[in-house]
Amino acid sequence: MLSPFIHREERRRAKILVVEDTLPTQTMLAMLLEKHYQVLLASDSLEAMRAIEQEAPDLILLDIGLGPHGLSGVQLCELLRSEKFGLPIPIIFMTSSDDPETQQECWDAGCNDFIQKPFCDTTLLNRIKHQLTLSLQQEYLTSLAYKDALTGLYNRRHFEEQLRAQIKHHVRHKHTLTLLMLDIDHFKRINDDYGHGVGDDCLAIVARTLQLTARRPTDLVCRYGGEEFALILPETDLEGGELIARKINMRFSAPEKISRGATIESAMPKVTVSIGVACQVPGDTSESLVNRADAALYEAKQNGRNCYSLAKVYPDHPALQGAL
Repeated sequence: MLSPFIHREERRRAKILVVEDTLPTQTMLAMLLEKHYQVLLASDSLEAMRAIEQEAPDLILLDIGLGPHGLSGVQLCELLRSEKFGLPIPIIFMTSSDDPETQQECWDAGCNDFIQKPFCDTTLLNRIKHQLTLSLQQEYLTSLAYKDALTGLYNRRHFEEQLRAQIKHHVRHKHTLTLLMLDIDHFKRINDDYGHGVGDDCLAIVARTLQLTARRPTDLVCRYGGEEFALILPETDLEGGELIARKINMRFSAPEKISRGATIESAMPKVTVSIGVACQVPGDTSESLVNRADAALYEAKQNGRNCYSLAKVYPDHPALQGAL
């Protein structure tokens, strides 16, 4: 059952991020891997985080030590696996140590596998292939339960689970979370005038635009239902959420910039969105945060659509009740 999906995905060259501070080893790995994969290189944890954010690798090949600057390989792995990031992609450690304690440290940090230096090229390639195959299988199974088939975005079920978890995390660590609720303007009219096929194309365009705008590994873009979408922006205050909302509206004002190599065809209707922006405040539950973002979305529509509105905190909200 999994084979058709796996074979289809393998036609896209997977991205491998090599995090290695020794130039000769980095060069050797690049030469070995580039025959089979897209290779990204990083020399320390800062470069690695930048590559993860910008390039979204499919697997990380990580040196356990790294240099004196930034995090060690183990610390970087722990960070990527932490509740804050929750990065699900495979991580394979490279280490020259055969010490059982070091190996246990790798497993405890959250790696999927490790290989000892110097390693056999064939063994390394097969371990990478094995981890990528397992990752694709897991992604496929997850997509059946948590992905929207039309847009490829996470669905409402996943959104609700993640929002509850993120709110708990942000309350515990006293961080700020912002939620955006979006709705395609006049979507029923688009379906009526152009047909449901064009309507589906509009949904896909909006999904792609949101993914291009909210690009941090921790950002979560979901299809909430129908023509409505949701963005969870961890560690983002109201000003940051407003900036993302403004960028989204600007992208639809310049459709030729919506995506690389993909523009709105001349035969397509003009697509715009209305956005409600709500920042988590003390006392917010997932339900109250969604309700406030939805109220702001309604206000944006009342203000003429193709704009955003910032959510208010109402007098009966626990945050204000506690201040009285």
